[in-house]
Amino acid sequence: MVEFSQAGGLEAVLKELVKGGKIDASVKGLFGSIGERTEKAENKNTEVIRPLSNPINPQGGLAVLHGNIGTESAIVKFSAVDNAAWKFSGKARVYDSQDDAWNAILKDEIVAGDVVVIRYEGPRGSPGMPHMETFMAAVLGKGLGTKIALVSDGRFSGATGGLAII
Repeated sequence: MVEFSQAGGLEAVLKELVKGGKIDASVKGLFGSIGERTEKAENKNTEVIRPLSNPINPQGGLAVLHGNIGTESAIVKFSAVDNAAWKFSGKARVYDSQDDAWNAILKDEIVAGDVVVIRYEGPRGSPGMPHMETFMAAVLGKGLGTKIALVSDGRFSGATGGLAII
C-alpha cells in the first residue's frame, strides 16, 4: 500500500481509467467530479499503477467460474495464482469449518495435490462470516500455496494468495 500511495494512489488509478475512456470524468461525487479530483493526479510509477495500455493481465485479475461445484458461479482471483496451478485436479478433502481444516493442515493431513473444501463458513452457514485468511496463512506458511486448491463459501480479502475459489 505504501508503493500504491507513493505512485499516486486512487486518484492516479482514476486518471488512468479516465484517459482510457473507461469511466465518465463528469460524474459528481461528494467531493466534486472525478475529473476535478483527478486533474492534478499523476501516475508516478507505472509498474505499480499500470496504464491500460500495459496491463498485468489483459482480462483482469478475477474470473467467474461455473461448474459442478459452483453451480451458480464461483470466483477465483487468478492474478494471485501461479500459471502452473491454473489447471488443478486432486483428491477432495471436505471440512465443515475453517477450524477443522486448520487442525488438519497443522497435523500434515493436507498435502500437495489435495483440493480442500471448507464449507459452512459463508453467509448461510456461519455467524459473522469469518475470514479464511487463517487457513490460507497456514497453507502459504507450509509452502502449499500453488500445491493445493481451496474451495470455500467463506470470505477472502483482496490480499489472499494461492489457489482459492469462493
